[in-house]
Amino acid sequence: MTATQIRDATPLAAASAELLAADAAVAKVEREVAPVLDRCAAWHEQLNDATGTRGSGSLAARRAASEIVRLSAQVTAARRKVEVAQRKRDAARETVESEQRAIADLERRIAGQQQREARQAAVIEATERQLAEKRVALDVERRELRRLRDELATLKDDHVHEPP
Repeated sequence: MTATQIRDATPLAAASAELLAADAAVAKVEREVAPVLDRCAAWHEQLNDATGTRGSGSLAARRAASEIVRLSAQVTAARRKVEVAQRKRDAARETVESEQRAIADLERRIAGQQQREARQAAVIEATERQLAEKRVALDVERRELRRLRDELATLKDDHVHEPP
C-alpha cells in the first residue's frame, strides 16, 4: 500500500499492510544475510571436523577458527539486522492483534447494547399495549358512567313530572 492508501485505510487494514511489509522485510533481510551465516556455519563445521580428527592445533582447525573470527563481526551485524527486522514485524503483529481485539470488543459491546435496546423496546411495547387496554377500559367506564347519569336524569325527570 502507498502512504496515501495506508492513511485512508482503516486502522486494521493499515496495520495488516504494515505487517505484510514487515514480513517481506524480514524475508529480505534473511535472504541478504544468509550467505554470511552459511559461510560461518560451514567454517564451524570444518572446525568441528578438524578438531575431532586432527586436534585443535591442526592447520585446518586454526584456519577455520581464524575464518570464524574474521566473519564474527559480519555475523553479529547480520544477526542484529535480522533481529531488528523481526522486532519491527513483532510490533506490527501486535498492532494488528490490538486492532482485532478492539474490533472484537466493540462488536461485543454493540451486541450487548442491541440486547439492552431490544429489552427496552419490548418494555415500551408492553407498556403501550397496557396503556391501550387501560384506555379502552377507561372508555368503557366513562360510557357506563354516562349511561348511569342518563338513567338517573331520566328517573329524576320522570319524578319531576309526576303529579304528587
